[in-house]
Amino acid sequence: MFNMLTLKTISLQIVDASTRNHKVRSDEVSADIKLIIERLSRSLDNKLDKAESASGKRSIVLDVHDTFQRYTLAVIFLITYKRDNMIDFDAEVDNWVNVMEQGARNISNPIVTTAIMFPFLRSHCRFLVQFHKVGQLQVKVIDYIIKATDINRVAREAHSKIQKRLSVTTGSKERSFSELKRQGDFKRRLVDTIIDSFIEKRIKYDEFIGSTLFLLLAGFETTADTITCLVWHLAREPKIQEKLREALRERGIDDEYVMWCILETVRWHPAVPLGTGRILSEDVTVNGLMVPKGSFVMPSTHSIHHDSTIWPEADKFDPERWRYQSTFHPAAFMGFGLGPRNCVGGKLAIHEIKLVMQLLLSKYRIERCPETTEEYNFSSPGLVYTILDQPIKVRLVALAKDTQS
Repeated sequence: MFNMLTLKTISLQIVDASTRNHKVRSDEVSADIKLIIERLSRSLDNKLDKAESASGKRSIVLDVHDTFQRYTLAVIFLITYKRDNMIDFDAEVDNWVNVMEQGARNISNPIVTTAIMFPFLRSHCRFLVQFHKVGQLQVKVIDYIIKATDINRVAREAHSKIQKRLSVTTGSKERSFSELKRQGDFKRRLVDTIIDSFIEKRIKYDEFIGSTLFLLLAGFETTADTITCLVWHLAREPKIQEKLREALRERGIDDEYVMWCILETVRWHPAVPLGTGRILSEDVTVNGLMVPKGSFVMPSTHSIHHDSTIWPEADKFDPERWRYQSTFHPAAFMGFGLGPRNCVGGKLAIHEIKLVMQLLLSKYRIERCPETTEEYNFSSPGLVYTILDQPIKVRLVALAKDTQS
């Protein structure tokens, strides 16, 4: 059985396997995201209908982070594991989001820390972690993902055996599983790329399971945090909001200003505060300090993004600064990492953000309300990811029908 401790101890293998499969993609990804967008839109409209019936005003106070956690988790379940209708957009609390949120907030515990510091105790810790509350939550998530992933793996292996048998008996050419992706009900998903690598024996079983888990963990909280941060800024900056709305209405999601707003959000609040670590292959001297070969170095993305010597008025949210991005130092922005091991889901996350912003700004105006916090406060367990320290709430006001795009 895999558990939270197993996941942490094979993390290097997970990252390695995931980056070797950097081109994880699906021809149906955009359609899948739009399906989730439609469900989110219906849920928001239902809430606005109820508010209008009760108060005569078509507006609601929205818990932004909870809403977009549901959105990103629903997307990941569908495009990665082929699991639909996993998330309830209308329930007061969604069970899957609740489990993931609790696990993220309480990831650190003495058992895991002991295992990391004292490797020879890992076998004992692996047994003990299942009795820890966080461990129980993580086991629930991981066991489900293993079952969901293995269903797809077994189907693929069965297909491969049938094709080999047909090739031997009839002399026909073996047909790859990907050739069938547009036939019948089969739709290729991100998990199929990782299954390809496993069947072709380019990764081991631990790496196979770890990579699928990595996609879930990496694609859930980080994207939800980025959307939350952007919406919070738009509520506080109505001029930027209107300019973004105009860009989406007139030029669509691929307009440069849309991308500027996303990049500025990731700069202002990198959901992963530390960059990917590297082991030096040679001695390096930086500002007179010699760092010897074999040293492990890890950049502080958050510090770089808020360095006023690199970014003038670094604490100001200013999408227009990206108009001059060709003048930036290549390492001035590390929101999605750098080099061949950059973020495996960066393009997917950007597309998710573009589509959900198109929905929000075409139908609603985002406003500050008494519950909107003045500060965007967060913590970072182990400096691995960020966790919001308070709910982020804004008022969502339906636009007049004649102004909706």
